Amino acid sequence: MESIKRTMVQCLGGQELHEAIAENDVALVRKLFPSVMTDVESAICDRVKSLPDGNQKLSTAKELGAAIASLVASNKAKAGAPRTKGEFGILVVTPSAPRAASICGTIARSAGTTVAKLFGRHMSMEEQAAFVAANIVDVAVGTPHRIAQLADRGAIELKALRWILVDSTPDEKDQTFFTSDTRRGERRPDGDALVALLRSAPFKAAFSLPPKRAPGLVCCLLPPRKALEASTPVGQRMITKARGRGDSGKGGGGGGAGRRRHGAIEKYKRPKLSAF
Repeated sequence: MESIKRTMVQCLGGQELHEAIAENDVALVRKLFPSVMTDVESAICDRVKSLPDGNQKLSTAKELGAAIASLVASNKAKAGAPRTKGEFGILVVTPSAPRAASICGTIARSAGTTVAKLFGRHMSMEEQAAFVAANIVDVAVGTPHRIAQLADRGAIELKALRWILVDSTPDEKDQTFFTSDTRRGERRPDGDALVALLRSAPFKAAFSLPPKRAPGLVCCLLPPRKALEASTPVGQRMITKARGRGDSGKGGGGGGAGRRRHGAIEKYKRPKLSAF
């Protein structure tokens, strides 16, 4: 029982850390992250950095794409040897599979780079391992538990890893990896899984490399759900056509007298569709 207690993550300063990230206060983020994630070893916490442009708030798909493209270009310029299959330079860690899927699509479109999906639902671990082994990947996006499973199996190679971006954007319940207080029985982003990932043997080995080769750990705000949805062709069509919106504009539509049909709007009010 004692060993279980020792592995629990204490996130009492999560809100303060979140505010520091939102204000791009890198010095405070570096100070708070170790104290919030109390079980993360100091050697790992020493790797907490800012993004090269100093912006840790990437609230739009365009900002996220530009940041990823910049990191990819920088990694390619610094690489001393030809890139090999199975390696990737940037890892985005996010709490849930649906959010990971949205971030994957946004990065692939806006940054124009190859992305590996390291999360459940879409692909099995065997399929993910085969994809990474057969392709030259720039960016990987995943959830802590699945990434840890793949790393423990030796299915992913961390020698080329230079940046780990921890998604700190609050979800619909205003929760993050650093959330401590939740209502009884309510699930929250698994901070324990994030700590277990960072403390796993493959990642500890990566962090122990010399400073120029070890990955930098960045806590950053990524686009919220609405911004990710609006950046996809399907999401844009849904928004443009007011799909699923009734009189209130919040979905539903109802079937009562005097109400519009589900998703119907006047033709003259409909904006011009983009060419996709």
